[in-house]
Formats: sequence, C-alpha cells, structure tokens
Amino acid sequence: MDIRKLMNNFEKNIFYENITIEGAIVLDKNMNVLYEKRWTPDYPRDIYSNTKSFTSIAAGMACSEGIIDLKTRFGDIIKSERNYDSKINDITLENFLTMSSGFNAPYLMYFDRREGHGAEDYLTYMLNKKVVTSSGSSFCYSSADAILAGIMIGKVVGTSLKEYLYKNLFSKIGINFPIWEGDLIGHTCGASGLIIRLEEMAKLGVVVLNKGMINGNRIINESWYERAFYPHFRMENNIWNMGYGYLWRILTDKSIYMATGVFGQETFVFPSEEIVFSVQCKEETNSAKLNAIINECIIDNI
Repeated sequence: MDIRKLMNNFEKNIFYENITIEGAIVLDKNMNVLYEKRWTPDYPRDIYSNTKSFTSIAAGMACSEGIIDLKTRFGDIIKSERNYDSKINDITLENFLTMSSGFNAPYLMYFDRREGHGAEDYLTYMLNKKVVTSSGSSFCYSSADAILAGIMIGKVVGTSLKEYLYKNLFSKIGINFPIWEGDLIGHTCGASGLIIRLEEMAKLGVVVLNKGMINGNRIINESWYERAFYPHFRMENNIWNMGYGYLWRILTDKSIYMATGVFGQETFVFPSEEIVFSVQCKEETNSAKLNAIINECIIDNI
C-alpha cells in the first residue's frame, strides 16, 4: 500500500471540494507517524462525539481489571435517594455502551448541553427520565448513554472518568492531561467535550489496532475486545454498511472501525493494513462530503 499516493489523492480532493479541514495523520501499530498534513496550526480541539471512543476503552479497561462487568446493572452501583423509574436500575453497562438503554431519546446531545440541560448534574437529570422500551432491545443514539456509562465507571474506580483515563492510559501513550467537559459536580462528559490534539486522538486508534496492548502489556481482555467491535446494531448510513459496537462504529463490509465526532473529527482503524487514519476539522465542515472523499480516496483503495 502506497500511503503517500493515497494521501496525495486525498489532499487534492480536499482542495477541490473546499473541505475546511485542520489536519490529517496516519499512524502505524507502533505509533510512528507515516503521514501528517496540517492546514491550520496544531492546537488541541474539541473532538465532540469521538470522545465516546475513549469512554469505550475506559469501560474495557475497568472490565478487564474485574472491577465492573458488562452485565453490571446501573442499580448495582449507583444509589440514589431520589424517586425515579425503577427500570433504570436494570440497564446494564453493555446497554449503555451499545446505545440501547431504553430511554429511546437523544438526551444530553451537544446543543442540549449548550442550553444548560444537565449542567448541574448529569445523573440527576437522567434520573428524571423514563425508560420507554426494553433495555437492550433497540438502538437509539444518545449522548446520555455514553455519559451514564462513564459515571458507572467513575463510581467503581473511585475517581472521575478523566482522572482514570489519564493515570491508566493517557500518561502511558503520550496524551497530555486534557481539558474535558463535565457537569458542576464533577462528572466527566463521557460523550463529548474532550479537547486534544490530532495525534493524541489517533493514538487511541492504535490501542484499538493492537487489540488493547500497550508496550507489550495487555490493558483490555481479548474477549471484551471481540464484543466491543462486533456490530450489535445496524445503523443508517449513506456510504457504508455500518454497525454499532461499544461506542464505536464498524464498517461491516470492510472490517474497519470508526470513531466519529460532528463536523469531521474522525478516526479510522484499519486492522488489515495495521494503520490508523485520523482527521480533525473546523466546525463548519460538511462531514458527509468529507467522508465521501475518505471513502473514494482511501477506503476504496485499501
């Protein structure tokens, strides 16, 4: 595979289509930079829902440590004196990771949070909602599911999701302590608001590429990894046949894994080629047009 040739074609199409891209990078399985191109200075930026991929890996680490299980129920570890829908107690960590909690509504999405929804306490906000479908039965993309997964992880590890990831992952792979959105009482937003550099974002893809191995040390059990990157639900997409794993998307025809954030904050993991490709883009970017270029210039040629 000629990385330079693929990327030259990618750059030409980015220029022709006037995509407001900030940077693109390709890493190999050893985190070596095979290609990097900057269109703007390399500053940390909000990666929006690509953040969910980091919450997924935190869940894998905690499960592999044996301090939580995929079948652990919300009510097993979260205790509250509030009156709330008792069906919330039966939602499992796996339900949250697969966006099948049963709330069946897109709660705590980006624009809702900007308006202040849940700002004081994500957990209390969601305890006021109702479970309307059987947990695990259907898919509904919702930032609330990723946030509640992160809160469960934080509870069992005894610290915030951000601190847990920094101490146990970020510091080991060269990701600086990040700015990361949270509520007023300290819950990390496990769905969005992580502000990191492009190469740092891509490094998580390398952890996935290596099936949870870092420097010869396994941080995620293989059994968890296989379930995490299995398409538990189908997703609507105009370009790819796509399934949803544990807060990651799976291009099922190509066996490619994708972490995505609005406005084009994308990471693609190519297991067969042992590379990771990531891009970060400005807020006005048309991500559908960007992904069409990625499909034509890269995916269709691998």
